[in-house]
Amino acid sequence: MKPGDRVAYTAKFLKNIGAHAGSAPERRGLLVKFDEVSPGFARVKWEDFEARSAELAARYGQDYVDDVRANGALVNRDVITKVGSSRFGCTDV
Repeated sequence: MKPGDRVAYTAKFLKNIGAHAGSAPERRGLLVKFDEVSPGFARVKWEDFEARSAELAARYGQDYVDDVRANGALVNRDVITKVGSSRFGCTDV
């Protein structure tokens, strides 16, 4: 993966959390960058973020929403993959 790639959660991660339906398997985003402070994490701008921003502000605060809007959400890089890659559709990698 590299910045600019369209990403989604890996099939293995979705299987592990039991997300066979709902919004998680359909979630897509743009990989912004790998986090400098925490290299095991990446910043992702999820396509559904604005639709969920009011709910997220109520839950986590407006400062969280402002940070995610500006920088992307902090996501463990092991649970995302490039759309169309083997990890996107295969649950054993």
